Amino acid sequence: MGAGALTICHNKTAALVKEDMKKMVNIPILRPRTVTAMHTRLFGVSLLELQEKGLVEDGVPLVMRRMVKHLSTHALNQEGLFRVNGNVRAVETLKQRLESGEDVDLLSEADSCTVASLLKRFLRDLPQGLVDSTVQQALIQNHQ
Repeated sequence: MGAGALTICHNKTAALVKEDMKKMVNIPILRPRTVTAMHTRLFGVSLLELQEKGLVEDGVPLVMRRMVKHLSTHALNQEGLFRVNGNVRAVETLKQRLESGEDVDLLSEADSCTVASLLKRFLRDLPQGLVDSTVQQALIQNHQ
């Protein structure tokens, strides 16, 4: 094979690679499961914002009610429940799945310590805390 034939083969291969690259660029990129239209932040959001979104029932956020119900049903007598940390990766996964709108079965998908850690995280992430500062002052005065 001469130099001219080699150049022609090389140019033809380069053209085919270029065409393949153009096709690959046009393929839509798959998005992670957590980025959905139903994605609603539940953690790190004020109680007022959750109430405006309709995610509060009788003054208690639905996600918090669900975790407390699970713990009171399945782990009420477990010693050290809030002292022992749950699996960090499992807590993060549950948080993401709850915020993405998935129906998470806490009983089959998490142990009690993980659910307790998730509840602690929810409370810790509240921007203004659980008790408003004005109510807190009234409670302190009432206690004295």
